[in-house]
Amino acid sequence: MLNFFPQIYQDEILYSVLGRYHMLSGNNSFKDTIRDIFDKDTYIPTIEFPCNLSNLGNYLPYDAEDIIKGHTLLPIYFPFLPEKRRMKIVENMKNGTGIGIKASTGYLAGSLFKVSGLKYCPRCLEHDIKEYGEGYFHRIHQVQGVFVCHKHECFLEEYPIRLSEASRVSFLKFDSSKILNSKIKDIESEKLRIFIDIAKAVEYLLQNDLSRFNQIKLHKMYMDILEERGYLSYSRRVKQRLIYEEFSSFYNKEVLQMLNSEIDYYSEFNWLKVILRKPKRVVHPIRHILLIIFLKGNMENFFCIIRDKKLVKRKYPCLNPVCRNYRKLVISKCEVTVDYKVKEKIGTFYCECGFVYSRKIKDDIYKIGKIKRFGCVWEEALKKHILDGNRSIRGIGKYMRCDPKTIVKYADKFNLKHLLNTKMDIKWEEPSKNILNKVNEEENQNQRASFKAKIHVKKANNIQELSKISVWDKRDNEILLILEEEYAKLREENEMRRVTKSLLGKRINKLTTLEKNLDKLPRTNEYLNEILESIEDFQIRRIKKVCKDMIAEGEALVRWKIIRRAGLRTGFSEYVNDVIEVNINKSNY
Repeated sequence: MLNFFPQIYQDEILYSVLGRYHMLSGNNSFKDTIRDIFDKDTYIPTIEFPCNLSNLGNYLPYDAEDIIKGHTLLPIYFPFLPEKRRMKIVENMKNGTGIGIKASTGYLAGSLFKVSGLKYCPRCLEHDIKEYGEGYFHRIHQVQGVFVCHKHECFLEEYPIRLSEASRVSFLKFDSSKILNSKIKDIESEKLRIFIDIAKAVEYLLQNDLSRFNQIKLHKMYMDILEERGYLSYSRRVKQRLIYEEFSSFYNKEVLQMLNSEIDYYSEFNWLKVILRKPKRVVHPIRHILLIIFLKGNMENFFCIIRDKKLVKRKYPCLNPVCRNYRKLVISKCEVTVDYKVKEKIGTFYCECGFVYSRKIKDDIYKIGKIKRFGCVWEEALKKHILDGNRSIRGIGKYMRCDPKTIVKYADKFNLKHLLNTKMDIKWEEPSKNILNKVNEEENQNQRASFKAKIHVKKANNIQELSKISVWDKRDNEILLILEEEYAKLREENEMRRVTKSLLGKRINKLTTLEKNLDKLPRTNEYLNEILESIEDFQIRRIKKVCKDMIAEGEALVRWKIIRRAGLRTGFSEYVNDVIEVNINKSNY
């Protein structure tokens, strides 16, 4: 009989809660704890799928289903199981012994690898101790195939006490005193950042109620997307060779090996073929996640699009002002996603004239939020107006419903800018952010030499001042000089490594200082803000290098080849997409 129960922390797995209860209860044996909680002696503690939860629910302010959804690993399996089997598993966890659950879920069928112990994130541990006064085991960190903490972008560590070392009827409580000299391993390799995407996908499955989906519905969803992407034949057979080749080029081989998810194309039972056939076998959720990221970029795009199928079936207006169907309800192709920043549904609408625009779903249907592509009809109309010469730039822009700068940009693309009465210097190859006209120091030896010379001059000048300033000011200048030199070396190496605070901090052996005392180093902080690369910046740098290499090799710039050679995953930003198009267009003129 329970007289109390500890507070359950955010994302805490039930096994961890029971371990804390055992410690707080003062029980001498785990048998006593099991008897308290489950009113029986025969219970065997499990991490993933605990059972007999109805009895525990009798003592708590929430029921067994709340415990299953909020503090066990079953929710990540929900959308990938047959509906009847899922209901049986839930019932087993509520009132049964738990026998057969792992086989039924696909936990064993996935054959990813054996989990030998509990995992934790060192940075989450620091936060938990500060917030709650103790550490605990997070649910998401115990999922097969989750190697990293996506919140802190570092690899997980194994808890030093393995399950095999503990009794079969014991509960391990997180004891931070057992953690000695935990080394935080940040994710620096771009090819391993896919593990962050996987962890985010697992979090989505854990935090959203996807019980309305099941194995049959999911298979239909896959087929619809494969058809859109051109992976189905006219007879709706999956083009296995095509999808295998593109999937294999999308993921790094090392990543698939780490997940034990390599694909043998010649095996009729490789997991990719099994997922795409009519549902007969269950496949581990991590492998579904790999397929969904390949097809749609992230889980939210995948599930939200289907959720809004009523919206997709409606007709929407073409808002291309020069199309014969202008403002007529002719668009049937609509894709609905969710904007992560504003948490609102965004619709993207595709007209047969080539015009593509997006807007918030809740907005007026005749409002354009963003034009994503003008299309061939719009471009041909613009060429005609420029060649006719009957309208000013502003007049053409008013008629074409766009900014005059857009007219000049497209005129430059068509090699017709000389027909416009303008002094605007807007090159077609320059996107709005002006990144493509930045100096490319990696490619310019003279500018690199000048860059280094300036550093040495600055160093000579600053060294004379170091003795006149305060301790933190002195340290700020010292670190700034070291950073500038190290950054110059990094650029000379010309390696495709993203410039991050972690990378630079480790190279100059000052990572702890940069992480904990950056607020006391204003000049260093300002310099870092100038040179650090966002993921988008790094993607653009890779695209530019790939395009340059392909041109040097005499190879035509083809979109899919650029994406593959640059190692880009689907779901990259519109701006990155524009940079790809700009480089392709530039090579054609």
